[in-house]
Amino acid sequence: LHTVICNYTLLYVATHCYMWLHTVICGYILLYVATYCYTWLHILRYVMDLTVCCYVWCCVIK
Repeated sequence: LHTVICNYTLLYVATHCYMWLHTVICGYILLYVATYCYTWLHILRYVMDLTVCCYVWCCVIK
């Protein structure tokens, strides 16, 4: 019985640690994706601003 309890405890701890590690890895991936997407959006906004400025500038010149 003691061995069974120990095995279950080890299994539980192993599963818990695996899940925790999985969550941490998922968190890091999400953080990376969020950072990447934010940077991409920032670049896109910058390009849009630049395009608008060029358009306005061209219109003003014409």
